[in-house]
Amino acid sequence: MSFFRLKDLIRAVRVCKTAADERGVIQRESAAIRTSFKEVDSQDARYVNIQKLLYIYLLGYPVQFGQLECLKLVASPKFADKRVGYLGVTLLLDEKQDILTLLTNSLKTDMNSTDDYVVGLALGTLSNVASSEVAYDLVDEVERLLDSPRSYLRKKATLAGVRIIRREPELFTPFLHRAKSLLGDKHHGVQMGAVALLAEMCNHTQGALEEGRRLVPVIVNQLRALLGTGSSPEHDVGGISNPFLQVAILRLLRVVARGSQQAADELNDVLALVATQTDSSKNVGTAILYECAVTALAIPSEQALRVMAINMLGKFLGNRDNNVRYVALATLSAAVITEAPSVQRHRATVIQCLRDNDISIRRRALDLSFALINENNLKPIVTEILRVLPHADLEFKPSMVYRLSAAITLFGDSLEWRIDNILRVLSLGGKHVNARDMFKFIRLITLEADENLQRRAARISFALLERDVSQEKMVIAGTWIIGEYADLLVARSNNPATAVASPTSPVGGLDDDDLDILGALGKPLAKKGASPDSSESAPVLAALDPSEELPQAIPEPADIVRLLSAIAGSSVVSSNSRHIALTALAKLSGRFANSPATVASIRTALKKHAQSMD
Repeated sequence: MSFFRLKDLIRAVRVCKTAADERGVIQRESAAIRTSFKEVDSQDARYVNIQKLLYIYLLGYPVQFGQLECLKLVASPKFADKRVGYLGVTLLLDEKQDILTLLTNSLKTDMNSTDDYVVGLALGTLSNVASSEVAYDLVDEVERLLDSPRSYLRKKATLAGVRIIRREPELFTPFLHRAKSLLGDKHHGVQMGAVALLAEMCNHTQGALEEGRRLVPVIVNQLRALLGTGSSPEHDVGGISNPFLQVAILRLLRVVARGSQQAADELNDVLALVATQTDSSKNVGTAILYECAVTALAIPSEQALRVMAINMLGKFLGNRDNNVRYVALATLSAAVITEAPSVQRHRATVIQCLRDNDISIRRRALDLSFALINENNLKPIVTEILRVLPHADLEFKPSMVYRLSAAITLFGDSLEWRIDNILRVLSLGGKHVNARDMFKFIRLITLEADENLQRRAARISFALLERDVSQEKMVIAGTWIIGEYADLLVARSNNPATAVASPTSPVGGLDDDDLDILGALGKPLAKKGASPDSSESAPVLAALDPSEELPQAIPEPADIVRLLSAIAGSSVVSSNSRHIALTALAKLSGRFANSPATVASIRTALKKHAQSMD
């Protein structure tokens, strides 16, 4: 059964209760349309069938068999047939298909039609599907129509010129000669097309770029005219004269003035005018100010103008619109390389964005926060990021802990501060710290820290592991430090430790190649042989406040044995963590050899694992 009208087909599809019913309707109608194409050579039937095919295409079903019929409909003398035919060509064909060459003659015929609307249909189709071959064949027709007395056709011709330049940049000469007159056209639609055409030419050819720089005064005058008070009501949007054209002109100025000091100097005044006269309380005004800021930052403009651009973007961070905050953060992230001092003034607002409800804004704010870190602001920014870390999205944490470790290592002004804050990172995000960073930390304590710092690191590690053993790298690093410096851990600060053994390798079950691969990939340490019990969970207390002092403990030897024994026997830590804990227990027998009771408890703890299958 074939539906005679498009309305009937739409109604039949809408009443379908299941996807299978819809597929059945579409298959039957597609078969009926194929049969009609073969048996009925009528433009009226073809007109209805192409409409139905386009509806089927919009539903996501294949309709390639109707491509040739669209070309036949384009050849019809009726405007209604041509309109549907050209719509079908635009949707069903693309420039890579050979059948498009059959369309060239119809386009050329229609571009010479006495009916302006038929010419408009041909130009619109050319703007969407023109290939290189079609561009070469029809460039002369498009050039002729640029001089048409009808603004409707001039606008369409400039957009067709954009497509031609995009496909064949070497055809820019005839369009470049008319650029000045098109930019000065009274019709805003023609101006929009001219701006797009000149920008396309400048992006593709150096000759067009040089000509575009000579046209900067003309472009600036057009922008000044839009900023004036004499705008027509038909172009007014929220009290601003044609914001779409203003944005397009600012983008064009960004293209032509990039890398040219002379062109940039001609823009300083008009950019300052845009920044001061545009109302930022409305969305259209915000869009113009954003383009103005991006343009000022993209060209060699005056320093005062660049600072003003950064301040505009900083102001956007307080906007209620998520899109405005997002683009502001993205632009500031790009600008921080060259305008770091100006961006630093908005650091507090950027930090606030780390707690935004929108995940994309949090991501951008996080990137910008790390980009802002230097020797002068390291401590406050690291403190804020550490405060956010426990609540951050899971996908952010590996990147956060990696960059935190790098920033602390690179900019930390004292060894004690670096050790303390890497321990904070391990305690808050140890699941996501990669193996290389963990072993760098252990090497730091072993080779660079003095006895007092080693004692401090051991006592902090003990206190942190007493609170929480859910962070794998904290458990590995902490147990190794406790086992290595247990004698310092229990000794008072005024009593130097006796017989500190040579540092031993922190590697448990991993060889050097494993560590190199893990470090290169930036992946968390593999939990080889881990067998966590899903029914158990480690006791996780409230995260430590990064602004507070880290806790320290001065345990007795029995407390150390108890902690390490608990870790070695826990089912909620990884196999590597248990290996390190057992090794640390073995070390204690040497550290506390003068305490028979402690050695006996160590032997008892180790004996429990003598028959382990691991």
